[in-house]
Parts: sequence; C-alpha cells; structure tokens
Amino acid sequence: MKREKLFYSVIVLIILVIIFIIILATEKQNSKSPIKSSSLGQPVDKQNKPLVDLLSPENIIHERKSQKKKEAYKVEDIQSETKSKKAKRRTFLRPEDRGERFSGYSADKLLNKLQTGNKIEQRKASIELWNQYGIGKKALSLKQQQFLNNEVSRYLKMTKSNFEEGYLQLQRLWFLATQGLFNNLTNNDNKISEMSARMLSLMKTGKIIDQLIEDAQKAKTSKEIKKYIFALKYMQYNNPSVIKRQQISKTKAEKFYKEKVAKVINQLEMDKK
Repeated sequence: MKREKLFYSVIVLIILVIIFIIILATEKQNSKSPIKSSSLGQPVDKQNKPLVDLLSPENIIHERKSQKKKEAYKVEDIQSETKSKKAKRRTFLRPEDRGERFSGYSADKLLNKLQTGNKIEQRKASIELWNQYGIGKKALSLKQQQFLNNEVSRYLKMTKSNFEEGYLQLQRLWFLATQGLFNNLTNNDNKISEMSARMLSLMKTGKIIDQLIEDAQKAKTSKEIKKYIFALKYMQYNNPSVIKRQQISKTKAEKFYKEKVAKVINQLEMDKK
C-alpha cells in the first residue's frame, strides 16, 4: 500500500515538473517574439494592432487628440511665418516715406520744393500738399493754385519721358491737380491732352463730370470738341489708382455715364459735323 502511494506521488511530481518546464519554455519564447497574446487568446502585433483595438473609443479619441495637436502646430507655424513676412514687408519703405517729414512746412515752402527739390523731395511735397490742402481741408490761395497748375503741366509733360514719375506725382496731388488737368484738356500735344483726360477719369466725381460737360459745351472749334469728346468717353472707364485715393464705385460711374455723359457725346458729335 505504501509502495503504491509512493509510486503515484512520484508520477504526479514528474507531471508537475514537466508542466513547469513547458511553462518556462513558453515564456522564454514569448519574450523573444514581437507577438504577444491578447486577452482573447489571439496574437497581437505591437505595431499592427487588430482592427478591434484600432476602432476602440479610447484609441479613436487618442488619434483625434494627436491629429488636433499636429494641426495646431501647423497653424502656429503658418501664423508665425505670416507674421515674419508682414514684419519684413513693414521694413520696406518707399524713399519718400523715409527720412525727414514735411508735415510742418507751409504751402509756399511745399510748392517751392515741387519746383526746386530733388525727386524724393518733390514726392514728399506732393504727399504733404494733399494731406494739408486736399478736399475738405485748407484751401490754397489763387496765386498758390496757379503755381501748382504750372507744376501739373510740368508733370503731364514729364509722363512722355518718365511716365511713372509724372503719373504718380499727379496721383499724389489728386484733386489739387484738377484745375491744371482741365487747363490741359485742349493742349495741342495730343499725348498731354489724353493724359489729362486719363487722370480726370481716375479721380472723377459728379462735380468733375459736370464741369467737363460744361466746358465741352463751350468749345468752339472742331479740334477742341474732338478733344472733349475723347475726355468724356474716357469717363466710362473705372481704372484703379496706383496711389491709394478714394474713387467712386463702378456702379456710380456707369450711372453718371449713362445719365449724363452719353447724351452730351451724341450732341457734340452732331455739332462737330
């Protein structure tokens, strides 16, 4: 009896030892392999998770947070890049925006700079004349306006040899140049009369169109009438100014042309014949 018990005990012990050895061997093999057992008893790759895990709420939320972080970094990078570009753009100034300002200068001194100053000083003087004596501000005296009209004529002539400089100077003066432009609408030089019409078209208002119609109706020679017809026809164009200035809308310009200008052109063309 005792021998049988001992025999069975030895067998059980051997079985336990075998099981223990098998367990140790299995654990050693799993530690070397990148594949682990899942809670469901299925192999799970560390890098290639099963679809069940990928679609789990916890994993989806984690992925969304990661994506939002990436997008936030991207937006931040774009914003910082935009700020950098704006900063660089602000550092670029036209020559007339640098150095001494003419804000404390009188009208006479500014007009003198137009005539005797270098190119940059003339630009600064034009800008300051508009700032001080533009529409709704202080008015120039008759003598000062006549002086300015002569400078307008000079800038019109300049557009033939140095278009950009003359053209932009006239835009800097804007409405202050109106009288001088009207004076040159019937200039014998077609390029100068046409540039006058072009400039008046840029700055056109109801008042400018009315004056143009009035002057056109007073024209006596066919040559003058022809030039006024050209100027009136130019009023239909609504080109933007290079120097930032207030202009009437395209709709308003079209309305003025249809209601006022077109009829006058037809009448003048009949008179010309």
